[in-house]
Amino acid sequence: MEVKWELPHLGSYKLNTVSVKQSTGPGGIGGLIRIHLGHRIIGFSEHTPHTNPVRAKLLAIRRGLQIAVNHSLIPIEINFDSIETIHMLTNRNINMLYDNIVVECRCLMLKLKITKVTQVFREQNRAVDKLAKEGTKVAVFDEPNILLVPPMYARRKVETDILGTMYTRLTNNIPSIFQGRDVTQLNRNGHHAAVDAPIHYPS
Repeated sequence: MEVKWELPHLGSYKLNTVSVKQSTGPGGIGGLIRIHLGHRIIGFSEHTPHTNPVRAKLLAIRRGLQIAVNHSLIPIEINFDSIETIHMLTNRNINMLYDNIVVECRCLMLKLKITKVTQVFREQNRAVDKLAKEGTKVAVFDEPNILLVPPMYARRKVETDILGTMYTRLTNNIPSIFQGRDVTQLNRNGHHAAVDAPIHYPS
């Protein structure tokens, strides 16, 4: 199956985030905010302390949302590759283990007027993955490395995203069973079609 990074809608920004977490030890998070032509507005790379993979993903999303709020980047779309995290952010029920950070993310999303989040494959997040991996090497806790210019180690991936480079994602030969917004779907051309999850904010 062929997939690629999808441009945001005209007049909109897009935030992509990724976390890299080893089975033991600290990890890294990264994110990119880009405009509709794919050109980079701002990015970040950050070291994370000992934590679990779910919290690491939430930390990446929170940091990206904080940066978007601080720079008034509205309207903005958000994409990441974790279905579990999408459920936490879009459903009314919250896992109590992550209550504080999920509520904080929702408040930031409300400020940014975000009405949905979209799940993408990790292959569509290659540029951001580079930033997250770099974060594993920088042991400065709670202080992101804000990037206004694409660093050399990620520049090529950013450029290939702008060009619409396709990547091959290996899948099983048997048909997949799609359940609502829990997984991505394919369009008629066999390409990836992201599934959008509407957000249920507390009334």
